[in-house]
Amino acid sequence: REQRGTVYGMTASATFLGNSLGPMTGGGLAAAVNIRFVFVVTTLVLLATWVWVFLTVPEYTESRGLEPPPRFGRR
Repeated sequence: REQRGTVYGMTASATFLGNSLGPMTGGGLAAAVNIRFVFVVTTLVLLATWVWVFLTVPEYTESRGLEPPPRFGRR
C-alpha cells in the first residue's frame, strides 16, 4: 500500500509515453524498413514483456476471508 502512488504514477507515465512515442517510432520503422518489421518488433517486445512479468511478478495469494463464488450447475 505504501507504494501505490508510485506504481500509479509509473503506470500513467508509461501509458503516456507509449501513446505519444509509439506511433512516431512505428511510423519511422515502417518508413525505414517496412510495415511488417513493425509488427515483428511489436511481437518480440510483447513476448519479452510477458516472459519478464511471468518470471518476476509473484502470484497474489493473500486471502481476504471471502468464500469463492458459486459455480454454475453445482449446489
